[in-house]
Amino acid sequence: MNALALFFLFLFGLMGIAPRSSQAQQAESVYRFLLLDSHARSAALGGAHPAIPDADYSLFHVNPAFLANSASRSFHTSYINHLDDIQYLTASTQLRGGAILQSLPVHLPPLALSVRAIHYGDLAGYDETGAETGSLSAGEIAFSAGMGDWLHKQIAWGVSATYIHSGLAGYRSSGIVFSGGLHRISTDGKTSLGLTVLNAGTQITAYHQTHEPMPLQIHAGVSQRLEYLPLRYFITARLRPGDDLRTATEESLTIADQIARSMLVGGEIYFGEAVTLRLGYDYLQGQQTGTGKRIDTAGLHGGVGIHLKRLDLHLARTSLSDMGGVLQLSVLYRL
Repeated sequence: MNALALFFLFLFGLMGIAPRSSQAQQAESVYRFLLLDSHARSAALGGAHPAIPDADYSLFHVNPAFLANSASRSFHTSYINHLDDIQYLTASTQLRGGAILQSLPVHLPPLALSVRAIHYGDLAGYDETGAETGSLSAGEIAFSAGMGDWLHKQIAWGVSATYIHSGLAGYRSSGIVFSGGLHRISTDGKTSLGLTVLNAGTQITAYHQTHEPMPLQIHAGVSQRLEYLPLRYFITARLRPGDDLRTATEESLTIADQIARSMLVGGEIYFGEAVTLRLGYDYLQGQQTGTGKRIDTAGLHGGVGIHLKRLDLHLARTSLSDMGGVLQLSVLYRL
């Protein structure tokens, strides 16, 4: 309980910084596709919770420290068919570091490799007179490598590096970002604490002459398994420096609203070891996509996980109010 109390103290201290940082007048960051959920489990829980005690390498984009959890040889892929036929694909696998350098007296922690690709479809091109010049393609891709291990039996660390290439309607850009995380699990496994810094880096080549900021994120989260119910809840504070938390029609926000828009909440209900139901909520997303005229489900996330002997299936749906919903499917196959 002492560690949990200290963590909440840090969490609310972080929330005190968030309102000032989010109102800073900075250019909007590039490579925003890195903020999309790369796993249906995190999508169903409302976003990137950095404190998931049983997470494996397939969630290392959420917290690189999850790489410390041992895993059998497997392959993970995730797919989203987003609004306006935007398609997003993730694929990843894990390598045992010790097997790579068996002949050398060097210990390598578990490693993971992944690729994330997004295609925005074909866009209509126009010249300065408004005449159509044909279709233009737009897409981005990111290659990541990460490693993680245990500092001791309760605290894990992880780091990753990502190279990004972007092609948008004839313009090209590339960049590199680094992520790091810590994950602490209590001795009984019921309480989990996580802290991450994601996507800290720079553009290597800019679309124009001006270099733009990266989609930096800082997450601090806690999860707790209830004593007498098959339920685990997740609470995470999210800080995105430079992002404005207001909607287009809002001039200012109260402190309470700023804090609420920096929070993610979620929960899992376990039906034995085979089936898990998930629910999550992102208040900021709900404010940005809701109609504002009635009570709707904007920002509400849900999903299910099915765990078989050699296969894990995860399905998630994100509600975007009148714009519709986004489905995501993730599959992990054990070789």
